[in-house]
Parts: sequence; structure tokens; C-alpha cells
Amino acid sequence: MQKALGQANIILCDEKVLMGSQSNSNIYLVYVSLNGCKHEFAETFSDQVCPEEMFQKALLYFSSGYACCLAQRHFPFPLPSSTGHLEGGVCFCQYVSQQLSVDQWE
Repeated sequence: MQKALGQANIILCDEKVLMGSQSNSNIYLVYVSLNGCKHEFAETFSDQVCPEEMFQKALLYFSSGYACCLAQRHFPFPLPSSTGHLEGGVCFCQYVSQQLSVDQWE
């Protein structure tokens, strides 16, 4: 189900909507702009690979979990000390970075 939600989120993120689910009985919808994070991916991966592909891959693997964390206002790690693209919260690229730091690439 996570992969299907990730595929849907690739389309929905242009409308500033993400879906997430931790079970078959709950689906969370959050309204969040990922424009700042998309720009960050473009800068980070501009010399190595296609930045858009990396952003879509991150959406595929991590957007459902991120949407759940936003909806529940709980992240499974301490809040980063640096500010991100989401005022008052963890932005998507911070979430992806944290997941990758603990080898969570699915």
C-alpha cells in the first residue's frame, strides 16, 4: 500500500496534497507545499543525476510516512536543529535525510 500511496503522492504533490497510511483502515490527507524541498533536491542532485527523478523516488518511498507524521504531529526522531522549508515543523527533505541516515531507503 505504501508504494501505491507514493505513486499517488507523485501526482498529488503538485496540488500540495499528500496521502499517508499506517494501516488499511486509516488514510491521512495533509495539505503541504513541497516546493522548497523540490528546489533543494534540484540543487543537491544537479551535478549527479536527474533531480526530478530523485525527488520522485523520494516521494515514492517516503511521502506516505511523512504525511502520517505530519497528520499526527509526531516524528520518530528529535526535531532537527536547523530550520527547514516548513515553518514550525519538519520539511520533507529533512524527513528524507533523517530516514536515509538510519538506512530506511525501502
